[in-house]
Amino acid sequence: SDVALELIYSICNPEKEPIGLAVYKEIDGGDHRFGSESKLIAQKNLGPVVLAYNATLEAIWQGKELAEREAEFQQSIGGSYELNRHFSVGAECVHEIAFPKWSRSEHPVISGGPNVSIHAGKWWATFTGLAQFTRAPDEPDFQLRAIAGYTF
Repeated sequence: SDVALELIYSICNPEKEPIGLAVYKEIDGGDHRFGSESKLIAQKNLGPVVLAYNATLEAIWQGKELAEREAEFQQSIGGSYELNRHFSVGAECVHEIAFPKWSRSEHPVISGGPNVSIHAGKWWATFTGLAQFTRAPDEPDFQLRAIAGYTF
């Protein structure tokens, strides 16, 4: 079984500053596995339109004595339109580059598609459907992602 710790720190609030910035850190581990993920998150609010960019670097060590290692760099950009204070719709594009054994990169994978967000009080959830544009054979042709959160 794995255990994970996720932290996010807001540097600038997009509601009060020209641009919002946050950093995210996740550390997870389990039997013969350790992972580290770091993100830089930028957000620009333009009235009902929200633009976002995420840059992510992930490293994984696994196997006996954690000898197997890999990394991935991911960028995502998206935009959404707030239909009302509880519901928004938009689109997202994701660019991923894997580095098996922390060496040369594999072919990049680019995916994109629509997203829907629901907000209820301090709770929120976003659902995204991503179709792969690059047709990389070892990657899924379609992904459905769901992310939920609570704002403290």
